[in-house]
Amino acid sequence: MSQLGDYAWYHENAWNVGEKYPHLVGQKKPNPWGLYDMHGNVNEWCQDCYAASRSGDVFLDPTGPVSTGWRLIRGGNIESQREDGRSASRVSGQTAFRNDGLGFRVLRSSAK
Repeated sequence: MSQLGDYAWYHENAWNVGEKYPHLVGQKKPNPWGLYDMHGNVNEWCQDCYAASRSGDVFLDPTGPVSTGWRLIRGGNIESQREDGRSASRVSGQTAFRNDGLGFRVLRSSAK
């Protein structure tokens, strides 16, 4: 985690120094796959519904329940502590919930 500040905006290098706003994408280093801001900056809504515990093999892309009214949120934001700025960090939010530290990632498939 000693290099987290090279890749992510979080409590210590954003919120704590008066930068209490999401930062523009690409100001930190990309991960090994060339993706920016996968940790910190803003939490990301996930397509999966939230469940307190999951069953089955978690390494096979679990999808969770079909519908609960609560969605999975991952990644941490500018208010998060270091340990929460990771993709495995899971919290939940009702689908109508909105705030400045919450967003989503737009993806495009290269498959034809």
